[in-house]
Amino acid sequence: MSQLGRRHAAEASHSGGLVIPQYLTLFTVALAVAGLGELVLQRVVYRVGIHLPRSGLFLNVYEFATAAGDFAFRLTAVLVGVSAVALALWLARGRVNPLVGAVLLALVAVNLFAWPLRLEPASLVVAVLFAVGLAAVLAGAARRPAPLALHAAVVGAALTLLLGQYRVLLGGLGVTGESVATAQLLSEVGLLLTAAALVLATRGFAPSRHAVAAAAGVTILLAGAYVREPATVAIVSLWAVGVTMSLPAVLYLFALAGVTYAAATWLRHEQTRHLGVAVLLLLVAGVQPEVLHHDLTALLGLTLLSLGAAQTIAESRVGGRLALAQGAS
Repeated sequence: MSQLGRRHAAEASHSGGLVIPQYLTLFTVALAVAGLGELVLQRVVYRVGIHLPRSGLFLNVYEFATAAGDFAFRLTAVLVGVSAVALALWLARGRVNPLVGAVLLALVAVNLFAWPLRLEPASLVVAVLFAVGLAAVLAGAARRPAPLALHAAVVGAALTLLLGQYRVLLGGLGVTGESVATAQLLSEVGLLLTAAALVLATRGFAPSRHAVAAAAGVTILLAGAYVREPATVAIVSLWAVGVTMSLPAVLYLFALAGVTYAAATWLRHEQTRHLGVAVLLLLVAGVQPEVLHHDLTALLGLTLLSLGAAQTIAESRVGGRLALAQGAS
């Protein structure tokens, strides 16, 4: 970590930085890993593979990938429920943001009972709860000290996700046509601006070779695929994360590189690991969450991102001893 990065961590520990419980980190890291597996295997490999000839070894690999993707999807559904309950209880117990905790629990309940009870209006209920949750996250973030770029990233991600609900919210209001297309375009502009804000929010950390290599790797991979099959990449992008790539492709390449760089940079440090996980969860959820547990994943990611840099356990103990010493004096 650079000197500026250490200063940001120190500021977090002396300005009310939160202590993220280790069990919460464990649950959300597992969720991010399972979610990335589901994203790659089920939303990308499965849908691309059905258009390719399958025989011999390729067929075996494809069948394994689809089975693994289905398992990752089911595992993600379980882990997102566990993570949401754990985060909700922590938010309420520590009075960090009880309203967000309540929304998370409500979304878990809808996710559990909507399908078996065949609740037709569940998608509209989820969209409304989701919007309330986004507003509550923004209200909580506004009261918490954090770099301006991180605040901008939280606001940008929240607005992007809200606009991504246009099919349900606008459809429920009877709005169609040009207004829907405008909402889609605005959500993608918001996505690109959020990616830029995330990169700016990491400027206090010295660039690492791992983060640069990860960003370069995914950018080269996507660029190569786009040069070869631009239409297929755009369709898969819409299927996988709800992004149409209707703006110049180079903007999306830079955005993916920036998101990858921010996640890899934050994951390396204990005080910001939850921020890296948050970015991955937002990537897994996509701009237009396709199923109920993707809405939960998105709200989880945004909530973690809104917490800012955290204290380590050791820092919290030092802070507690200093507070006791000051009180005694």
